[in-house]
Amino acid sequence: MLFAGVGEGAQNSLRRFGVEAMDRWLRRVLKSRWKGVITLLIVLALIISFIVYIGIMESEARREGEAWLRRHQYPSPGFWWDFSSASGFDLGYRGSERMLTLLRGGTGSIELVISTNACRKLCPKLNSCELSLYGTLDGSGSWAILPPGVKAEFTPTNFTLPAGGNVSVLQTITTNPDAPTGCYYYGVGIRITNGTGFVGFWLVIDPYTPHGDFSLVVGYGGDVEDFIARDELNITEKVGEEIWRPSGVTDNFGSGGTYSFDIRSEGPPLNVTLEIVNIDMPEEVKLSVPQQVFVPAESQVFVDVGIGYNANPVVGRTYHFKVICRSGNETHVANYNILVIP
Repeated sequence: MLFAGVGEGAQNSLRRFGVEAMDRWLRRVLKSRWKGVITLLIVLALIISFIVYIGIMESEARREGEAWLRRHQYPSPGFWWDFSSASGFDLGYRGSERMLTLLRGGTGSIELVISTNACRKLCPKLNSCELSLYGTLDGSGSWAILPPGVKAEFTPTNFTLPAGGNVSVLQTITTNPDAPTGCYYYGVGIRITNGTGFVGFWLVIDPYTPHGDFSLVVGYGGDVEDFIARDELNITEKVGEEIWRPSGVTDNFGSGGTYSFDIRSEGPPLNVTLEIVNIDMPEEVKLSVPQQVFVPAESQVFVDVGIGYNANPVVGRTYHFKVICRSGNETHVANYNILVIP
């Protein structure tokens, strides 16, 4: 026997020693195994996290790739006017751009050419995309805005774009006898796939005689959006009460935003000096315009009016300021009426 010749006390001691040794060994094994299990779980968690991360990145890359394909698989065709086809208009130039003149109560037509020669391989995909045309005035964004009594129509209204070919669309402009005379930058807005386009010309509704060397045009926004050139503008803007406060939308002008109008040269190039006058706006309101703008001959430029509120307005009250525009001996004014609404 293993403990033969050993006293009983010694044998008991050896047995206890053996049991304790075995217990310590089992504890070490179990402890090391738990460490291994925990380590394995951590590694598995890291692997799963990595797989999820890769999946998210692949999903983002797939979405970006699909967006890129939508942009590049549906390339924009070319657009231009065939001025030789114009009928009912008097043709001329305003600066370097073509100008078409139409009498009040008259009708004129001109062809718009849509070409897919530049995207011969991919343009068959355009047949299934959205393409629509609408007559509008420059500055109206994606809205179809025309002067009162003016209508634009297209023939055909629906068509198919061939690959590597041209399509002609006849545009007809009709004016009522009481349509306002004026000079407009008119064009066709094009909605195609995810984008928009614009191709235009100067449209004069006669009899029209400019009053001076320059005029003002209401830009996009406000209660008047007819884009008629005037010597004096009266623009009403509705502004929510919360926008006036410091918690409103913040930009370079503080809590507030910008308004705009256009200065149009009726002939020569101009340097126009601007002055902004606070009539009864709260003292906390900050107003800002460029000190001077240059307007090329027979063109128009966009003027931003910055307004930062940070004030406590009276709801229902209309506040006022104006922008005075001077060039030489000529002066025109853009009057702003700011109505505060709840």
